[in-house]
Amino acid sequence: MSVVAGLLAWWAVSLACDTPRTGRLRALPLQTDAGSSARVRPGWVTAPWFAGMLATAAVLLVVGGTLGLVAGAVTGGGVTWWIRRLEPAAVRRRREAEIAALPVALDLVVAAIESGRPSNHALELVGGAVGGPLGERLAGVAVRLEIGSDPVTVWRELVDDPVLAPLARAFARASRSGTPVGRSLVRSADDLRASAAAQALERARSVGVRTAAPLGACFLPAFLLLGVVPTIVSTFTSLQL
Repeated sequence: MSVVAGLLAWWAVSLACDTPRTGRLRALPLQTDAGSSARVRPGWVTAPWFAGMLATAAVLLVVGGTLGLVAGAVTGGGVTWWIRRLEPAAVRRRREAEIAALPVALDLVVAAIESGRPSNHALELVGGAVGGPLGERLAGVAVRLEIGSDPVTVWRELVDDPVLAPLARAFARASRSGTPVGRSLVRSADDLRASAAAQALERARSVGVRTAAPLGACFLPAFLLLGVVPTIVSTFTSLQL
């Protein structure tokens, strides 16, 4: 039973280590040289709920009984929730780069629109000027608008986007009511800069808290060896005399 539980736990951990992007890539059929499709792993194998079931089964096999069932259900739910919250490091770095470049991009969009450029041309120009991940996304939105997609639909799809939401809300409001987007974009850019400054200040303040434990681990043994131990040794030496 312990061997089976160990195997189930190892399988659950291996599934947890699969990022969402890796799972999607493994679900794609790979073409061999002969043009035939290779066997692929089913999508449910890398699903979070399957890893939760494996964790539940492992706990149930180890603990057993009603307690094992309850503990397994709690563990399985926790594993499922944790895997669903996992984010690949590449995705996180890409999002952080997009957010860092967004205030400048918003200022450039405002400048392009105020100079008389249409929204799709403005986004295309700004995407080429900003470059990077954010530039690619802005260029993609510009292409959609240029080929005739409904602007309201395009911006509505991006309203909940973690990066392009300020831009989407401003343009969606302008598409519905015809209000200018410049003021909204300038306000959004100022808010993003203020938020970035606040986060940088918070990180700077947390440095002291984070370094307390390492500094204590370094200085406490030195204090004991140089201050306390010699005093104790000298005291015992004087008593023996």
